[in-house]
Amino acid sequence: MKIRILREFEDIHTSQLYSVGDEFEVSVERYEEMLENLSEYGKDFLEKIEEATIEEEVAEDETVQD
Repeated sequence: MKIRILREFEDIHTSQLYSVGDEFEVSVERYEEMLENLSEYGKDFLEKIEEATIEEEVAEDETVQD
């Protein structure tokens, strides 16, 4: 699954700093773990990127390049 970062945070397992707008692949289990760990802060840090959204972004990119 692909996710997008909404608020900057540091990963407690890898010490990697994620910035707003970063997008990357994670397993469903890792996504759920990240949500649980970040939930104590009461804000949205992550969002799932739906497959339809990814396909729309690719289509937009192709249109701009033509």
